This record gives sequence, C-alpha cells and structure tokens, in this order.
Amino acid sequence: MITGLDIVEWMIRITNGERLTIKQEDVKIRGWAVETRVYAEDPDHDFMPSTGRLMRYRTPAEDVDVRVNNGVFEGGEISRFYDPMIAKVTTWGLGREQAVQRMRMALDEFYIQGVSHNIAFLTALLANPRFREGRLSTSFIPTEYPEGFSPAPLEPEDLNAIIGAAVLMHLRYMQRAARTSGQMPGYQFCIPDAWEVVVNGEYYPVNIHAMSEGFDISLAGGRNDGQIIAVRSDWQVGDPVLRCTVNAIPNSFKVDRDGLGYVVYHLGAEVSVLVRTCSAARLARLMPVKVPPDLSMYLLSPMPGLLRSVAVTEGQEVETGTELCVVEAMKMENILRASRPVKIAGLRARPGDILTVGQVILEYESGAQASA
Repeated sequence: MITGLDIVEWMIRITNGERLTIKQEDVKIRGWAVETRVYAEDPDHDFMPSTGRLMRYRTPAEDVDVRVNNGVFEGGEISRFYDPMIAKVTTWGLGREQAVQRMRMALDEFYIQGVSHNIAFLTALLANPRFREGRLSTSFIPTEYPEGFSPAPLEPEDLNAIIGAAVLMHLRYMQRAARTSGQMPGYQFCIPDAWEVVVNGEYYPVNIHAMSEGFDISLAGGRNDGQIIAVRSDWQVGDPVLRCTVNAIPNSFKVDRDGLGYVVYHLGAEVSVLVRTCSAARLARLMPVKVPPDLSMYLLSPMPGLLRSVAVTEGQEVETGTELCVVEAMKMENILRASRPVKIAGLRARPGDILTVGQVILEYESGAQASA
C-alpha cells in the first residue's frame, strides 16, 4: 500500500522464472500503512482461543485506504484444530497518525458475533500513548498490561459520542413504534423530549431536539449542564454498525440490542447503555442490584477444547500449583493448576469430553480457584 507494488505477485512471478522488471530506484515510498490481525481469542482471559460458528460477520467498508484479507465467511466455523486467525486489516495514510486513526475507525466497523475476538484489544493498543509515540519493544504488552488486558477509561468526548449514538438508536426505535397503525384515538404513542441515559450504572439526564437526519442532545445537570451533543446519521433499525457524526466528527460504532437496552462497542470499549423515560429512571434507581453467583467453588474451562486428562480424584487434597487437568485447544495443551490448597469434592467432566467456555470441570470443598 505504500509502494503500489504487489510484492506477493512478484514473488510468484520470480519463482515461475520471470525476470524482475523494476529497479530499486523505481520503488517510491508514499505514506504509512498499518496492519492488524483479527483473531478468535479472548483478551479478557489471557488470550484463550475461541471456537464456534460465525453467526454474523461484517467487515469494514473497503476503499483505497482500507484493505481486508478474509480467512473466513459468515456461517463458517472457527474450529479447535487450526490457527484462529479471522482476517488481516490494513489501512493507509499520508502519515503514521492518519493511518492509525483510519485503523481505529475500520476496527469500529468490524462486526463479529458467535466467537470471542481481539478487536477491542487491537483498538486499545492503537490508542495507547506509547504506541502512538512509536516507543515499541518486544515487552510492550506485558509492560503496559501487567495485570492482563483492560480497556482504557473513556475520555469525556468518547462518552458523549456513546450517549449520542444510544439516544439516536433509541429514538429511531421510538419513531418506528409511533408509526404503528391502529393505535387507539387519544392514546397514540408520544415521544417525550426528556430522557435519562444510563451508561454502566451512571445516569445522564438529557433533553432532545429533533433535527434533520439526527438530534441535538442537551445534557442536563452536573458540570456538563447545557452541553450539546449534535448527532447525525442515516442509521436504520437493525443495522449492526452505526456510522454518524458527533459534533461534526465522524464516528463508527458496533451496536447490539440487549433486552430494553443496547451494547455499544467503541474504541475498544464495550458499554451497556439504557435510555429510559424520566419516570422509569426514577423507579429504576430503587431496584436492588442483582449479585452475580459465586463460582469460586468450581474449576471452569477457560476455553473450548478437549479435556485431555484429569490428574486428581474425588476427595484428594492438593497444594498450590498442583496439576488438575489438561485442556487441548488450537494445537496447544493447557495445564490448569490449583491456585491454593483445596480438596476435590467431585469431578464434573471426564477425559475425552469436549468442553465449552465456562463449563464446570471440578468442584471444590473450599473456595479455591485454578489457573492455566
């Protein structure tokens, strides 16, 4: 992309006995190019491979500045027998910063359902200050993420963009509902101007003003009182990718409907958003928080794969570091070990079983956990 020459084509031609018809001085370098590799792996769980069927697969729009080399197709399967690479994405720009920014936008349009993937990790790397400055080394990832991968906190402008995208989506759903035929006279569906947007448990009151191809969203309350988020888009209900401008700045989001709310993927962050009426938000604040179940009494499979062996028996007491079992996936054997002393209460899986992510392998009598 920086020379205009297809190097692989030339490799094939030369192997076939053809002569190279260009000289070094004919090769002109123009701009920068960046490549990322999209893999079926889970960065939140030590990059464990992910398998399954690609239920939805939508790549970024390609043009002269964006290229996608696919290794899969929608409906295809990522199996446990082969390398889990999904695609390579390459972007070009006049300078490094422009190429990186185009890559971030391209990854925000890459939509995959059915398997875990590393797109959020790639996007976070591209936003990392050290990466942006070009201060790279082979120890970059363990140095920058010593406790494992976690997305960087959202900047205020990124949070505003997510609020704008969620409000636009919700109001498009409401506008569709308002057009439903056969509504009882006098009780037609009305769209209020005041709403509350709930982002990861935080409430943001907003007032809405419909505009051509979008909305002006006015934040109400707090230090951002009166701030305007102008969002414009031709997005239609059901589209998994939302392209829009937020305060005239182009943005892309991957979006999923989640019950009454939405899951928005943007710049490496996965954000749960609800858009509620003011009365519904007032009542929602009174609801108790659901506590997640305690799974510390179980050894769960961290990846899909074959349970190759189990090294312990029911009633056995083991020490920290003792091998518990081996899970085979993606041509690798992963040894799961006890993270502290524990007694085995029971075996929930047998050698030869095909495991799914999170499937119970062993049960403990105390709250120990195991690690790979």
